[in-house]
Amino acid sequence: MNKTALIIAILVLTAGLGVWLAGGLGEDSSMDVDAVDAEGSEIDAPTTTLTDATEVFKRAFWKRPTEKDRILYAERREWA
Repeated sequence: MNKTALIIAILVLTAGLGVWLAGGLGEDSSMDVDAVDAEGSEIDAPTTTLTDATEVFKRAFWKRPTEKDRILYAERREWA
C-alpha cells in the first residue's frame, strides 16, 4: 500500500469515527423536558440522613478524622 492510499484510509476512518462519536448524521438527540421532569419526580426521599460530621467522615473515608481535618458540611443520605 502506498503512502497516498494509507493517508486516504486514515482520513476516511477518522471521519467515520467523528460521525460515530457525534451520534450519527441528522439524528435528533434532544430530550423532551417534560419527560425528564416526570422521571425526576419519582425518586423517593432518603430513608436515613446522617448529619454527625465525625460519623459521615468515618463512613466516607473509612478512617477517623485527625486534628488537621476540617469538616465544614457533612451530610450522608442513605436509601434502604
